[in-house]
Formats: sequence, C-alpha cells, structure tokens
Amino acid sequence: MNLLHRFYWKKGMKEYDVWEVVMAAVMLATKALERPLTLKSVIQSTHRVWIVRFNHLNPAPLPYKPLIVGSPHYTRWRDRAVEVEGDMLCALGFTLYAATKDRSQLYVPLILSRVTSFGGEEAASTLAGELLAAAMRVADDAAVLDLCVRHKPDFIALACVYVAGAGKGGGKDNPMRGMEGMWRDGEERRAWEDCVNSILAMYEKGGVLDDETVTKGYMDPINQNTKIFAD
Repeated sequence: MNLLHRFYWKKGMKEYDVWEVVMAAVMLATKALERPLTLKSVIQSTHRVWIVRFNHLNPAPLPYKPLIVGSPHYTRWRDRAVEVEGDMLCALGFTLYAATKDRSQLYVPLILSRVTSFGGEEAASTLAGELLAAAMRVADDAAVLDLCVRHKPDFIALACVYVAGAGKGGGKDNPMRGMEGMWRDGEERRAWEDCVNSILAMYEKGGVLDDETVTKGYMDPINQNTKIFAD
C-alpha cells in the first residue's frame, strides 16, 4: 500500500489506470519475498478482483474465467504492468534502474518513425546506412545518462540522430540539420535541445566514443562551444 500511495497520487492518477498501478505495486512488493509472485499470477489475481468489483457494481454479473495468456487483454495488462513498474521505480528514486537498462534497441523504431514523419522517406533512407549505426552507438552511450527519466523516448531518439549527424561533418553539413526548425512546440524543442546538450556534454567530459567519424563536428562552428544550444 505504501508503494501504491506514494506513486499513484503523484503520477498514476494522470497517466495510468489504477489496475495497472496496483499490479506494478504488487510486483515490486513481492520481490522482497523469498518466493516472489510471477507476473502471470499477479495479472490473474488482479483480474479476479476486477471481476468481483464489477459484479458488485453491476446488476448483471459476469462469470469468472481466467485470462487467456496471449489474449489482447492479458497482453495489454502485461506490457503496461512492466512499464508502470519501471516508472514507479523512477518515481521512488531508483533512477539507476532505468538508466542502466539496455534501451538502445528500443530507439530503432522511434528513430525511423519520427524522422520519417518529419523528414519524409528520403530522410529515413539516409538513416538506413552509416548514420543509423552511428545513432545507435550514441543511444547506447547515452544510456548512462538520466535522460530516460526526464524526457520522452522520442526526444532522446531524435537527439541521438542529430548528434550522430553532427559527427558527419557538423554545422551546415549535418544531414539532420533540419531538425532544428521542425519543432512547432517550444516545450518540445527545449526537451530535445536538453537531450542533445546532455549527450554532447557527456562526450566532452568522458570521451566515451573516440570514433572520429562520429565525434568529429560536435563543436559548434560559430561559438566553438560543445553546447550547441544556449540555455
């Protein structure tokens, strides 16, 4: 109940269904037990409680039947429970949990879909080669940052693409230069710029990636400053 109360009223009430939050809270709580409950058992137990509550509030009761594994309802609850569990850990202060997970592969469809929507098929085809590989390396390196708990994956993915493009010449030669003018919402642009600047600062401080084809051109050609966008 402590997990539920500390998380649900802050974030869950706005973004998640209460049943999803309950499942995530139970999953986290049982991990402290000698024999933690499986996700399947948590989902089935939650489904049983849902049926009981539904029958209590409705004159036409529903018979209880276990959810079929692989059904749309079961799959949706399974995916959402795992997602809420990760967000709940972040909300409770366990940011290292999210920051150290290998999420770079999750950015592949985001990178392709977002760039296609903004830049068209030509931009997406450009990403199909070396630029996509470079963007994936940047995403992998950026996993050590806390971007995933501060910004939506879309902004992180596009920032990785932009930084990778900067490594192909920088400045006006960046094939993803058009990203700078594609934002209609100022808040979204600031989120994307923060991701870009955070990644650039990471490379400046740690020199994580020495591949010249990726790191060349990170410097702002005008200000000769690692940070491309001013605060």
